[in-house]
Amino acid sequence: MSSDINFSRSRKDVWNAFMVQGAVFSQPDEIPFCPTTLTSIPDRVIAFDQTKNRKDISALVHFYQDDYKFVNAMWHRPWQMLKRLRNFGGIITPDFSTYLDMPRAIKVMNTYKMRALGLWLGKQGIPVVNNVRWGNKDSYSYAFAGLPTNSILAVSTHGCINETANRLRYECGLATMIERLTPHTLIVYGSAPKSIFNCYQDAGIHIVNYPSQISLVMKTWRGSNV
Repeated sequence: MSSDINFSRSRKDVWNAFMVQGAVFSQPDEIPFCPTTLTSIPDRVIAFDQTKNRKDISALVHFYQDDYKFVNAMWHRPWQMLKRLRNFGGIITPDFSTYLDMPRAIKVMNTYKMRALGLWLGKQGIPVVNNVRWGNKDSYSYAFAGLPTNSILAVSTHGCINETANRLRYECGLATMIERLTPHTLIVYGSAPKSIFNCYQDAGIHIVNYPSQISLVMKTWRGSNV
């Protein structure tokens, strides 16, 4: 289903409907489709809260950090942030939280916002790759909606595989996502254990791993204390 949304001058677009003008929406949750516009993988990643007054076209901006560090800027001041993001090599779409204990409506809304922002930024010329975030099996209907097949996708393992139950949930969702969307390249932010990702690499998926910021800090700290 596609949509053309028009507003009279007396109505303020407080929910950023301009971002999904002409979008194709999936059913039943009406998640807008966000195509991949990133064509080459940058050398490194940079967290959004480190991008102010910086420029690095070899870096991919990520949002794998606490929501308060990017939600207000990206959702309420998108035109201003667009100018900042043009200084980098592209973005992984914002990782709005979809915690297990959140109401389903909020998780669907945050997934919608991931795709809507990515769609709009791509139309503005920003190279975009979709972030994929899932929970239990009942999240798959919206978590994998609005995503391209046979494309580049991004996931994070940070905080997702540290306990047995979390790891099993992650592995199940990852397997389902790959089966449904058949990505040719998978960007992994955080650790990429061979026990999880080698089977997909062996199947021909290109795995690109960026260590998390915390792991890089710890590595530097350990090195300085040798």
